[in-house]
Amino acid sequence: MLTTMNHVQDSVPRIRTNSLNALCTLRPDIPHEELQFLIQLAEGQDDQLASRALFGLARMADSHVDAANAIEAALLRGSPNRKLSAIRALPAAGRPIPQQLVSRLGDLLIEDNTQIVSAALEAIGRLGLSAIRLNLIQLNQLAETSADVRLADAARQLIARQYSPH
Repeated sequence: MLTTMNHVQDSVPRIRTNSLNALCTLRPDIPHEELQFLIQLAEGQDDQLASRALFGLARMADSHVDAANAIEAALLRGSPNRKLSAIRALPAAGRPIPQQLVSRLGDLLIEDNTQIVSAALEAIGRLGLSAIRLNLIQLNQLAETSADVRLADAARQLIARQYSPH
């Protein structure tokens, strides 16, 4: 794996991307050293590498506390781009997501950045009824108080989903 980690720093974009993709999709588990490497990338200066590393960490968040903590840090303290990457990584991971991270999506519904709020709404919707129910208070607050009609409507649609027969 050391070679794969070295290739993530390669000057050729395709090699970087393919190497990082290999690390992010390791199964059944990822060695500790590689997990820490992904955390470093998620916290690093390169937004593109951080975005992909956050996806890999989201895939591991249900089985590695360090991965969940790194995602949570990006959601809480990251730049707008880093927050967006972390938000989008959660439903894209295709794995169970720890409740603490799902509830962080609801916390983002009060952000001033409409792009972040919109991405959080989309992620909650993609994660399904359990995510909607976990964030119901925040969704109701957004639906009732948002000056952005589009965001308020999106929140109302998510709230209504919990009552639909599907």
